[in-house]
Amino acid sequence: MGARRALRFWLEFSRMEAVSCSFAGALIACLAVTRYATPPFIPRYDLVFLLCVGIQALLVWRRIESWADIGVISLFHVTGVFLEWNKVRAGSWSYPEFAFLKFYGVPLYGGFMYAAIASYMIAAWKLFDLEFCGWPRGGLVGLVLAAVYGQFFVPVQNLAVRFGVLAFLVAVFARCSVCFSVDGRRCRMPSPVALLLIGFFVWLAENIATYFRAWTYPYQVAAWQPVHVSKVLAWTMMMVVGMSIIQYYKTVPWLSREKLAKLRHPIRESASP
Repeated sequence: MGARRALRFWLEFSRMEAVSCSFAGALIACLAVTRYATPPFIPRYDLVFLLCVGIQALLVWRRIESWADIGVISLFHVTGVFLEWNKVRAGSWSYPEFAFLKFYGVPLYGGFMYAAIASYMIAAWKLFDLEFCGWPRGGLVGLVLAAVYGQFFVPVQNLAVRFGVLAFLVAVFARCSVCFSVDGRRCRMPSPVALLLIGFFVWLAENIATYFRAWTYPYQVAAWQPVHVSKVLAWTMMMVVGMSIIQYYKTVPWLSREKLAKLRHPIRESASP
């Protein structure tokens, strides 16, 4: 690949990634703005929740997301809220501000952080024409999901447990690759590498979110500090849960390849300059 074509490839790749991150970027912008400019008549967390609902509605109206996508995104939202309840109760982190829409210490907007990841994955799937090559057998994937999601609920969690689950994950997905298209080129990337890259960028987003006090880790109460780098592993493994849900979602009978192609076109048209 020549230098000029390589530059065009990476510019197109960056543009497609930016479009895929529409919801996540808007969520971070909401957290940043409301940190310093929240009206006195509404709690900040409640305002962020309403803004997230509005952003989601806008994406559907602009046909960047479909109602079928919203169903999967809602599943991520609910799954995320259950995980947040467990982690807040365990003291892993907290939401220190008051909110009316807050239950068991978790504001409802908290689930939108997981929904933002789902939104990214669904949009990227359409834009990049993603396909998993060498997807593991269903039984193995089920064991990985049980290990990954289960370890988040272990009362006493340490890096040894996390590294063990990660090693199991890599062993199962070692032969699986993510195939995608950019600028007319069909590319392939090992799925563990793709998961790690997504986990890293989610960790960067988490640093930004905690800086604006979207939530707070115990070591960030007195003053903000970077989120521990071990969270990259946690998000990498969480991507397996998301990837598996999306993989199933795209292969169910009521969403054929023809329907997927029709869903893909509006995004490409809205994303074009």
